[in-house]
Amino acid sequence: MEVLGADFNFEVSKYLVITPSYYCFAFRTASGVEGHGHDPILAATVFAKYGALTMSDRNRFIGALGITGTQDFWIYGNRPRIDYKIGPDGWKTSLFAWDEIFYFSNHNGWTRNRLAIGGRKALNERTTVNLYYQRQSDGHSSPSVINAVVVLIELRLR
Repeated sequence: MEVLGADFNFEVSKYLVITPSYYCFAFRTASGVEGHGHDPILAATVFAKYGALTMSDRNRFIGALGITGTQDFWIYGNRPRIDYKIGPDGWKTSLFAWDEIFYFSNHNGWTRNRLAIGGRKALNERTTVNLYYQRQSDGHSSPSVINAVVVLIELRLR
């Protein structure tokens, strides 16, 4: 699967961030079916900080549009997350865990769960690297369980 997209974070307050996003993607299933689609997204994330610990809860509404071979549908995802800073402040390093559940309108139910645990390191004020293990369980996709090691590079334009 190839994905290209962008997120735009707007800090409404130190406790709330609104994030409109857009992603386009191409895929090939295990059975060889190829396709593409796009996802407009609107998210709201609330934060609470206690010393080295940050807790957050992200709520996203995703439009699943123009996906080859399917009708358009929408998805709601809720992801509570815990981050814990490690080392001196100058390290800008943390450990994190999150668990996201998804409601799919085309299945009328909570059919997907993603769990992740890993680390995050800011290389400078514009580049951050995340390395984590992710497990996805899904009642309607094939394969129904996916285990992955993910490297996510965040680039900030300010």
